[in-house]
Amino acid sequence: MSNAILLCNLAIKGSARLALVNEHDGILTSGEFAAGDAPGFETAVNDFLDENGAPFLTAAAISAPGWEQDGIQHMPNHGYDIERERLRRVFNVKRLHIVNPTVARAMAIPNLTPRDYVTLSPGDYLSEYIDATRCVVGTGPGLGLAIVMKDADDQWTAFAGAGGHMDLPAASDEQFAVFKYLKARYGHVSIERAVSLGGLVDTFSALSDLDGASSPPVSVDDIIRMAHGGHVRANAAITMCLDWLARASADFVLTTGARGGVYLSGQLIEMLSDFVDKDRFGREFRKDGRIGDYLSAVPAYQVTSPDADFKGLQTLFH
Repeated sequence: MSNAILLCNLAIKGSARLALVNEHDGILTSGEFAAGDAPGFETAVNDFLDENGAPFLTAAAISAPGWEQDGIQHMPNHGYDIERERLRRVFNVKRLHIVNPTVARAMAIPNLTPRDYVTLSPGDYLSEYIDATRCVVGTGPGLGLAIVMKDADDQWTAFAGAGGHMDLPAASDEQFAVFKYLKARYGHVSIERAVSLGGLVDTFSALSDLDGASSPPVSVDDIIRMAHGGHVRANAAITMCLDWLARASADFVLTTGARGGVYLSGQLIEMLSDFVDKDRFGREFRKDGRIGDYLSAVPAYQVTSPDADFKGLQTLFH
């Protein structure tokens, strides 16, 4: 392999998904490596490049959670940061992009095909919204938000948001009880306090306490395993998390005017996909009352393509 562009996906904690592409073709080769810290990430990249003949890199792009400040990408949920100038030297490139994973997926949305997503709520097809703004929700350690819209030159452009830090709504007495549990623990209760990997664990703990049942520390994997085995409280926690996700998705659509659709992506929705009741999701997404007709026209999807981040990063070089 001669010249290539390096793509890096750091969306999942402890992991680095890497790919080599060029400006005209799709993915030439890809692989997944452990990356628990900054040196581990650099080692993963070097090993990947060595395995593929040490190509000369013309550019690189990284999909990384968190935010960049003064040239440093802060990734608090991962426990380490990456430095832009250092990575330029390590990769030996001048052109280096670092974007949030939700933004990367947003950039991919206009190029996805029906094979890359499944429909959670169909919406009513309205031809006037075929090029309307679209909203992407990234679920994982946090809750990301991005929009993709056409600019004055009729080109799709993605913008990051911080919708996951909006206040968590409570649409039932049970949700309000969990909200109060989270408020006592954290103070401000944002949506991602309940709709995230850690949020699912906290919701399960809240329901356990409210039921007067002592619960040992559990992980998301534990909750999913218990739910598959018929555990009532585990299933209740997952259902509440998905209900909140549906309502949050609707709020994001209303806030951004994304009548072209909302696309759910990321680790949490992938792990909970077996538990999604599409009829229930659609009802929660459409809500009740005056806004129902507006939301019923908006489709909701789950992105299933494992290469959505890569597809989005590739658009930076077109």
